Amino acid sequence: MRQIICFDLWNTLVRSCQGSGSSYADILIRLGANPASIYPIVRDELMIAQLDYEQMAAHLCSRLKLRPTKSDLLEIANNWKRDNHESEWLQDAIQLLKVLRGQDNTLVLITNITWPAWVLVNSKLEVEQYFDYVFLSCCEGLSKPNPRVWQTIEDRDPDTTVAHWMIGDNEADDLSVPATIGWKTILAGTAGAPLAEITQIIHKGGAK
Repeated sequence: MRQIICFDLWNTLVRSCQGSGSSYADILIRLGANPASIYPIVRDELMIAQLDYEQMAAHLCSRLKLRPTKSDLLEIANNWKRDNHESEWLQDAIQLLKVLRGQDNTLVLITNITWPAWVLVNSKLEVEQYFDYVFLSCCEGLSKPNPRVWQTIEDRDPDTTVAHWMIGDNEADDLSVPATIGWKTILAGTAGAPLAEITQIIHKGGAK
């Protein structure tokens, strides 16, 4: 059976490495933001747009009702950019993608990502070369867990005999929705199965 194997990016294949100093979220929290409020805004608003780091910093502060100084905004933008630039592959990620692609699977990247982060990460790590198709939230105007994300993937290849897999590190964002429409799912990366075990799990045909 032909297989379409879809991967999340962050903390599944690639991690954003915080350099010295605060992350952008740390600065927002220091300014008074509720930590639980930050990611939903980033995912649902910034990751479906094409804004630069300065625009994203200003938007976040406005939505969180913060009163940053110009220096605060610049620090948020610069530290965000720094952490994206210092991203790196997780152990065994590249080898996994090469093995799966060598078995004639169709590989798809489905990632919630800001536009400047994609530009930096793809330029540094050449992520796109390992996939037959990339679904970028910032280009599609849709972010996981919107069900239309996975429907878009199915619509691109309407062959009903194809087996679909979704591999990610977040049950809520990556796995719960595709599981309800018959996709096989694997919790992997920093939160689940080691990447070195993914090929074996797929061969067994079972979720983990």
